[in-house]
Amino acid sequence: DVRATAYGLVDAVPSGRPLEAADVARRLAVRARAGRLAVEAATALVVAGAGRSMLLTNPAQRLLREAAFLLVQAQTAEARAFAGRVAPLSGRA
Repeated sequence: DVRATAYGLVDAVPSGRPLEAADVARRLAVRARAGRLAVEAATALVVAGAGRSMLLTNPAQRLLREAAFLLVQAQTAEARAFAGRVAPLSGRA
């Protein structure tokens, strides 16, 4: 569960302690998985809704645009480099 893992990582670092390289790598992995999960889930909504998903009044198109935007807006150079090495959640290459 991506959400539980993310919250667990927040709780695992004592307050005031700097993050070690392993901590950063784990967080980058969770960030990459969360982004892919958002895009895959929104894509599934669009596919399920077929043509009506493209209407501006349909929430599926908005969710897909938001998921795609977050992939770009929320990324650092390190996150972009790491995301290219993470397999899709669905197991596809």
